[in-house]
Amino acid sequence: MCNVRLERNVFVSIGVLSLTLRLMLDSFLLFCLRPELQSLTLTIQGAIQTLQGALPFRGPTSHLHHMGRGNDTPISEFLLLGFSEGPELQPLIFGLFLSMYLITMFGNLLIILAVSSDSHLHTPMYFFLSNLSLVDICFTSTTVPKMLVNIQTQSKIITYKGCITQMNFFILFAMLDDILLTIMAYDRFVAIGHPLHYMVIMNPRLCGLLVLVSWIMSALNSLL
Repeated sequence: MCNVRLERNVFVSIGVLSLTLRLMLDSFLLFCLRPELQSLTLTIQGAIQTLQGALPFRGPTSHLHHMGRGNDTPISEFLLLGFSEGPELQPLIFGLFLSMYLITMFGNLLIILAVSSDSHLHTPMYFFLSNLSLVDICFTSTTVPKMLVNIQTQSKIITYKGCITQMNFFILFAMLDDILLTIMAYDRFVAIGHPLHYMVIMNPRLCGLLVLVSWIMSALNSLL
């Protein structure tokens, strides 16, 4: 029994460490991707201005389908700036992000494995934690693999459909992450404020319903 508890604590500790590393990775990505996102925004704004300049003025009812064949300039791909132009830094950047990505994946998978394999962890808190780990895996996988492929192949191009798809899943899992953290905070509030009625309030049906509603809300938000 002691060995089982020790192994379970080790799994959970490694998982919590991986979540911490994942938060550090997200913060680093947001800091480093800021110039790239600004460049993408400027590219989109420039393309919109080009399209608007090519449109003949036909009053408030003018639409894109009024544009003639000669002025048709569709956007099919975007150019990503990346972190550094120096080729000597590319292996270092690739190894850094690959190692952080593998640590994040391994730690979250350990949390899911520990929660699913131990019946003592079949509680609302660990149920939400396992769902959060799954969302973290999906959230990290929306951007980092593409980044690693771009660094390895020295290609900075992303298609328009690929960009829209990546942004859709990025917004989906980012909002889902926030909602699950809010649900976990409510779970702890019930456990502390109403300990005698905790298992009655946070029953399996309510927990499953909360997760389902969070997925639906995130999916609808990502499509807007």
